[in-house]
Amino acid sequence: MRQVEEEPTDEAIHQARIKGKRARYATELLEDELGKPGVKLLAAAKEFQDAAGEQHDAVVAEARIRALLRGIRAQRTALAAGILVGGQRNRRDAAAAALPKAWRRYEEAAGKVWA
Repeated sequence: MRQVEEEPTDEAIHQARIKGKRARYATELLEDELGKPGVKLLAAAKEFQDAAGEQHDAVVAEARIRALLRGIRAQRTALAAGILVGGQRNRRDAAAAALPKAWRRYEEAAGKVWA
């Protein structure tokens, strides 16, 4: 997340999601040993992963819509695609805005488990 905070690119967020997912899976292996703090950590990890995943899914959807438009000249199709692209950008921005709060929860929960 330091990289995301320094340079909040789509790729940086995607890489943070991948690393968060790996940490979550490692934590799941120890869930029974970690008790209630572990349950809270996993919930925070899922929240973070969901927000980062939503952001990435919107980026991929926008790229797919744009790719499908190549070679199409119909104005109605272009207008409809523009509306869809706008929706994906809104979805991406909302997910990116949710990331800092989700990360704080994840970081706080991890501190209670691993401290």
